[in-house]
This record gives sequence, structure tokens and C-alpha cells, in this order.
Amino acid sequence: MEWNNHYIRAQRRYDDDGSLPGKPDMMFFHPEIFGAVDYKFPVDICDVLEFQRLFPSPSQRGCCEDYAAYFDHLLLDGGRTVPQTIEKAIEALNYLVEKL
Repeated sequence: MEWNNHYIRAQRRYDDDGSLPGKPDMMFFHPEIFGAVDYKFPVDICDVLEFQRLFPSPSQRGCCEDYAAYFDHLLLDGGRTVPQTIEKAIEALNYLVEKL
């Protein structure tokens, strides 16, 4: 089953906030069926490319590669490695904050 093809059932406690039952894909691509407004509109591919240039996706590490390399350097200088657990990540963050 694909995620957005599942059915969201009606819930009484959310009736007042406009939540609707249905399949997310159907609700997104055919909002008029659900009494909603379709706010999608076509965009020029040049605008999309310019947006991507101005606002690049963050790397897998969550920051630009220059910062990631600097943080790695600080960790290695302190005899530490890139953390693999939440606990080690908190320790590493505290260490990096002290070094900055």
C-alpha cells in the first residue's frame, strides 16, 4: 500500500477544524470532490530552477558541507567521532558549542 492511498476516517473531535475524511492523494489532486478549493497553479520551470538555486536543499548532515567539514575537524581534534546515538550526539553538540 502506498502511503497517500490510505483512507483517513471521519473523526467527530476534529469536525470543527475542517478536517475531512478521504484518501490524501484524492484530496490533493481533486479537492473539489471534497468541497475544498484547488490552490495549485502552474509555474514556469525557470522560476523553479531559480528557487532551487537560491534555496538549495540541505545536505544529508543538515548543514552546508563547509560547516560539516569544520565540525568534523573539531570533533577529530578532540579525539571524538561523528556520533551514532542520540546520547553521543548530545555530547558532541555540547562539545562543539564549547569549542565555538
